[in-house]
Amino acid sequence: MADIQTNLFINGEYVPSSSGKTLSIYSPNDESLVTDKVQVASESDVDKAVAAAKAAFPAWRDTSGAKRAAIMMKFADLLEKYVDKLASLESRAMGQPISLAKLFVLGPAAYWRYYAGYAGKVAGESFPPNEDGTYKIVQYEPLGVCAGICAWNGSHTLAAWKMAPAMATGNTFILKSSEKSPLSLAAYGDLINEAGFPPGVINVVTGAGAVGSLLASHMQIAKIAFTGSAFAGRAVMAAAAKSNLKHVSLELGGKSPALIFDDADLDNAVEHSSTSFLRNSGQICFAASRVLVQEGIASKFIEAIKTAFENANQKMGDPSLQDTLFGPLADKKQFERVMGFLNDGKAEGVQYLTGGERKGDKGTFVQPTVILNPDLKSKVYTDEIFGPVISVKTFKTEDEAIEMANNTSYGLGSTVYTSDIARALRVAGKIEAGTVGINAAFSTSPQTPFGGFKQSGYGRESGAEGLKEYLQPKTIHINMNVPAKKGQSEKIKFRSIGESAGGTFRFRNPGTDVLEADPEDPELIHYIGTTGVRTCVGVYFNLSDNSCFVAHINAIIRDVKGNATRICADEEEGVKIKEAIILKLQQEASSIPWAPADPAIESSLIIVCPMPDTPMAIVNIGDEPAKQTGWWIVEGIKEFLRLPNAWSERKAGFIVDHRNGHSQMLTHDGLAASRGVDPPERSMGEWLVSVSR
Repeated sequence: MADIQTNLFINGEYVPSSSGKTLSIYSPNDESLVTDKVQVASESDVDKAVAAAKAAFPAWRDTSGAKRAAIMMKFADLLEKYVDKLASLESRAMGQPISLAKLFVLGPAAYWRYYAGYAGKVAGESFPPNEDGTYKIVQYEPLGVCAGICAWNGSHTLAAWKMAPAMATGNTFILKSSEKSPLSLAAYGDLINEAGFPPGVINVVTGAGAVGSLLASHMQIAKIAFTGSAFAGRAVMAAAAKSNLKHVSLELGGKSPALIFDDADLDNAVEHSSTSFLRNSGQICFAASRVLVQEGIASKFIEAIKTAFENANQKMGDPSLQDTLFGPLADKKQFERVMGFLNDGKAEGVQYLTGGERKGDKGTFVQPTVILNPDLKSKVYTDEIFGPVISVKTFKTEDEAIEMANNTSYGLGSTVYTSDIARALRVAGKIEAGTVGINAAFSTSPQTPFGGFKQSGYGRESGAEGLKEYLQPKTIHINMNVPAKKGQSEKIKFRSIGESAGGTFRFRNPGTDVLEADPEDPELIHYIGTTGVRTCVGVYFNLSDNSCFVAHINAIIRDVKGNATRICADEEEGVKIKEAIILKLQQEASSIPWAPADPAIESSLIIVCPMPDTPMAIVNIGDEPAKQTGWWIVEGIKEFLRLPNAWSERKAGFIVDHRNGHSQMLTHDGLAASRGVDPPERSMGEWLVSVSR
């Protein structure tokens, strides 16, 4: 991993911006230059990232859940492995204390593991026909190319909230980091490759609002998730609406209340209203910055909170030091914004219990600040400051507290402090906010959804609800009243026309009795069972007279040379395929010590493909001298079926083994016996795969 990675990450590679534009990052600790080479994505770069994600989507969508989960788990492991490096980059860019920055890397690893557990486990629904005669299926499918725009105050958490559920559900992704804190997410490219994500599945671009606008308005992006200010969120939503009406989820600002009742544990309420609130220097969207205290406990609380904030001021300093608890604001622009609120408050005559000034003469430090009883219309009380500033007001009754708490355009977080659990739940139910913490500052969890009410956005991240943001339901209705054609089964059918090797065929249909029929019947239909609803393709060869008969006329299977071949009831084409199979058998017979010298050219074969473009099963049918040949092919198939990811995930497939007048169905349980013949000395699983492909 490079010391500082500044390039874009597109289609599995680090690349510079096509425009040559860069942005600079300055240390909020001392305003020194960290780097001036961060690449800003151009419109062309965004298009390339989208094209890469779009190209990668079909294969990633079809990748097994187990494989996706393994890659995601590996990525979580890498977050932990490189925690020191990633935390250092975040701290240098936006001033997060190094001890906190490490937690902000390790915490998201849990989200990646949580969502990895969902990969391949997104279940659909089904409803019986009842009286309407319609069987109903609901299945949930990935959206396609998704994008996420992260705020700067918790890069790794916000990235995990967006990317992990998208990866688990089979979407591809373009992540845009904040221009204030791009360095740690820029380093993701190496981790993405090391974890095993295919090229294009995850792309990382950098830039300011203009790059976010390109993503929000892109016609090939199906969904965008945004975390940031309400103003920027409206712009994202408008761009999405004006382009392709893409799915949008918004996690916006907050001006969250903390309600502290007379019966609350005072020390606990003070601790969470000070230390917990000031973590990340108040730059947490759901932090409770409006503290409402019941009059009976107000004086004690005010005295204690003043002391706590003054003590916190002594623990604010250089974010690179392990014992620093509170750091600077993210950059100069954020510093000027917070100081603007404080200066305007002073001009209004707002009372500052403590703080209200810049800390030191360098960097972007602001003293932990307590504002006492501001006017309800004062901007320091109504607007999101996003800094180490709280306002304290008092209330008399529970109803008054709820009314004050809900008197805001935001609805992201809230906290209730009381020893009365009935009151806690009653008040929590009446607060207009997406999250409520009881007797503790709210803390996110992988198991629960996060998001806001009102102008704090819509949609949810984290938990099972976060997974649903990256899925779209598809409803399928099946008319069950259409009768089957005469002589056909509702099961998958295999039509055999013409001669056979002799004897009576027996096909075991799962869940039914053994069906017997005379193979000489020219219109005979043998019923072949299946474990799913996908099509089985069966091709019957009689190698003695070069006849080729087909179960499904336009089915595509893969021939032994690995080329897609369209099979039709054409004798000439059937002969070509037959000859290719025989040639392969002859070639393999010379290299396999336990194979017979003659690969039973005079016998018959059945070739079975569970679905298009998947390995075939080749089964010999016939008596001596084909008996031994049929045995080792069938045994090889049985072994192949036991291999991981063979037919166990394909939901369909069958094998017919007809030897000495005895036939039986082989499903992926491998039912056929060896007929008393000793097994071969080595595995035939690989041989069968080579023949099948």
